[in-house]
Parts: sequence; C-alpha cells; structure tokens
Amino acid sequence: MLAATTSLVLTLPHTTPSATSSPSRPSLTPLAVSSANLFATHPLYINPANVQELQRSIQTASGEARAALLRAASLPSAYWIDRKAKLHGNGTDSLEGILADAAAKPAPPLVVFILYNLPNRDCNAKASNGEICCYRDAASGRCDYTRQGDCAEGLAEYKQQYVQPFAALLRAYHTRLPIAVVVEPDSLPNLATNAKSPSSPCGNPATQTAYHDGVAFAIEHLAQQAPSVALYLDAAHGGWLGWETGYKAYIGLLAQMGVAPYLRGFASNSANYQPLGVPCPPEAVEMGIPQYCALHAADACCRDPCGLLQQYNAANNELNYAQVVSAHARGTIGGFSPHWLIDTGRNGVDGMRSDCSNWCNIRGAGLGHAPTANTSLPAVVDAYFWLKTPGESDGCTQALPGGAACARYDPMCQSADSIGGRSDEPRAPEAGGWFDYEVKQLAANARFGGGGGGGLRQSFVGAPAKPFTPCERGGGRGCTPGYVCERGLCMPTAERLEEARHGAAFSAMLAHARRRVGS
Repeated sequence: MLAATTSLVLTLPHTTPSATSSPSRPSLTPLAVSSANLFATHPLYINPANVQELQRSIQTASGEARAALLRAASLPSAYWIDRKAKLHGNGTDSLEGILADAAAKPAPPLVVFILYNLPNRDCNAKASNGEICCYRDAASGRCDYTRQGDCAEGLAEYKQQYVQPFAALLRAYHTRLPIAVVVEPDSLPNLATNAKSPSSPCGNPATQTAYHDGVAFAIEHLAQQAPSVALYLDAAHGGWLGWETGYKAYIGLLAQMGVAPYLRGFASNSANYQPLGVPCPPEAVEMGIPQYCALHAADACCRDPCGLLQQYNAANNELNYAQVVSAHARGTIGGFSPHWLIDTGRNGVDGMRSDCSNWCNIRGAGLGHAPTANTSLPAVVDAYFWLKTPGESDGCTQALPGGAACARYDPMCQSADSIGGRSDEPRAPEAGGWFDYEVKQLAANARFGGGGGGGLRQSFVGAPAKPFTPCERGGGRGCTPGYVCERGLCMPTAERLEEARHGAAFSAMLAHARRRVGS
C-alpha cells in the first residue's frame, strides 16, 4: 500500500437536474474521467463498522480461523449504502460518517462505496429486494413486480431521496479524499439477460425503465457533482455474462445509454464466488479462449472449475472475463477502455460448488486474495478488492436463526451448496445480516494470496459430472444431484428447473446446454 498522493480533481459545471429527467450532460470525454488508478496511489480505508462485525466472531474463534479473521480485520472492504437511512449519520455505518472519518485522517485514504437502491431492486431474486418500488402491493407492502407502467414515482423517489443526497455528500468531500463507487450491482446484467419476457419481473416495462433510467441518472449525476470520484459500473461475473451473447448485450446497453464516458470501468464478481484464476495471454483472447484452451489444456489460465469453456464461455475465470469484455468494449464504444475491480472477498476456494449457478452462502468457500492494486493485469484490472464484506449473509434460509419465517426467502439460499441447506447446519440470517458460522468457515479456508487451489471437490476418477458438462451414464460419471444425463450432457431435472427458474447464470448455462443437446 503506497502513501497518499495528490488526487486528480477535475472542474466541471455543476448542475442540479430535475428529479424526473436525466441531467444535461457536460462535455465529458473518456479522458475527463480520472486517469489515475486510485487503488495504487492511496492508502485504503478500513471501516471500523466492518471491523466491529469481525470482532464479534474473533472472540469465539480459535486456531487458523482466528488468525485469518484477525488478518481480515486489518484489511479494507467496501460499504454498501443499500437504503436511504444509511446516507446520513455520525457513525461509520453511514455514507456521511465514513466520509467524515476518512477525511479526518492525516493521509486521507481511499473509501469504496456500493450504490445499491434502485426501484424494484434485485428483480431476478428475492433475497435482496430493496425499499424503493415502482409500485407497491397494498396487502404485503412489498414491491409489485407485475404491475406495468413507467415507474415515475419510484424513479422520482430514487433520484430525489437517494441519488441526489448521495451525490451531495460526495461533492462535499471529493476534493478532500479519494473515493470510488460501484454502481448498482446486478442491474444492467439483469436487463441484458433477464428482460426478454414481459411477464417476468425483470421484463416488466416498469422495472426495465427503472433500471435503465435510474442507472443512467446515477452515473451522470455523480459524475457531475463529484467528478474526481472513480465510478465502476457492476458487470456481474463471467458465469453470468461470459457468453458472447451476454457480454455483447451488456455492452450494447451501455453504448445505448451513453454513460461510458463517465466511468472508470467495471466491477465484477460483486458478492459472488467465481474464481480469480490466471489470465490467458493476449493471443488467447484474440483466438478465443475456449479455442486456445482446447489446444493448451495444461496452461494454468485454462483451469475451469465451473466447466464453462466447453460451453463456449470464455470467462473460465474473472481475469479472462475482464480481458474479453474489455476487448469488446474498446471495439464497440469509441475511446472507452475500461478498468476493473474484481471482488475477491470469498473466492479463495474455486472448486467448492457442485453447481456454479449457486450463489447464496456457499459452503466451503474461503476468503480470497487480500485487497491490492498489484494485479496480474495492471493495464486492465485496477485492484482486487473485497466489495462484499465477508461474513455478511447473501440471504436467509426459509426459517431465520430465531425460528421465524424469512420474509425475503429465496430457494437458492437452501441450494445443495448453501450453508443451511443441511439439517446439521445453522439457519442463515437475512441478506446483510452477520453470519458467524459462515465467516468462520471463510476464514478456515482463507487463501489471501489467491491462487484458488481447487477447493473441496478435487476431480477424481468416477466423480459425478458437474451440471451442463459431459456425462457417461453407467460409466462411473453420472451427474450431480438435480441433474440427469441426457444425450451425453448433464441436464437439470424439472424440480431443479423450478428451483432455479430465476437464476441468470443458470438460465444462460441452460440455453447453451440446450443448444448442444439439440445439435
């Protein structure tokens, strides 16, 4: 970690857009966005609120897990501003309090926030549905994802009561300390892959309008009000958008929205478990990584714990995903060369899932690469960083730890790979709640230097084939539970289809597998 240096501060005209229309765009070019990697030139902020959470588990931990938790408490992580109540306050559990605390330090450190509060948020799942709705169901008080319209009221609330106060606080501090913001995880990826059916929650015109207009407004308004802040738009992960159709749709949406000039780049693997891996050489990206790895299977960059390469997905790891998407973005959006943040908070183990479409409180996961700007692709990846605070739950089991029913239960949080999916495991709290059992398991499996290491399910002769990969019925390689061998490929049963009907990564894998089975 390097000493603080003077950050680049740009002066742009400050305007106050209306709450219901996009702001007028200043004359931004790609070079008007900060050209510095803030993660390489500043100390990194360690949030006392996150440390306090870890201390709760350190007190009752022992052995290697305790040692790993102690180290984790000395490392930085992002802070999620996922509801309006977190905007203002004096403590370091609020945007305002964190900014004030960081600015008061002798060498102001880089602080990282997640802006996450769109209307109809998390349209493709249930665990992280938000507080702002396009339309609210009167009976349940929750968002009605089926009601169609223009989401005018929800967008006005988002802009006036969330984005504009967020931007005002950044404006007050952005010349005093370095700041990075990751914008709306899962939003644009959901539009790119889950909005084809008007009857689906993500396909509802109200939700599509909320995401498209809300994300564009947030990026433009933050860039206008605090131009030295580094903005990274969430780009899901390679297991979701790594197929050519996925990342091309995503970049196409970004080009259509016209906000690329305001961005430093993208964030990937936010709150997920995809492997960091080893980057393939430039010639592999040009050739096509699946084709390259078919010829160079022993190359470390071709390790493929999720079996994606044989599905013609080039993103067998997140470093390859960043390379492939960046190459397409450069060729599609003139002058735009994105830089990346990769979340390594929970991907220290890369072979622990029986099904890589599972994403909730994964059993056997480990703390991943410690936050650093010393990356394997310095020209592309700004930093490995803990965007999701390790130990905070992804979502709840059907019954909460106290026994009550979980109002935001998502079946994926009791998947075959999820903690709480077995009778001998503790129940999981709601998304964002502290999960002591999980963080101790993450610590026990920690790999702070990265490298993956294969994890708990090393390949061996006779091992069950993973979903959507080749299988040999009766030949010692059947399929993992929930899948059956169909014409040489592990395909999901009807029960598994119903369980994972909303999973974006699952849907993409299924579409490609069906094409292969049908060929």
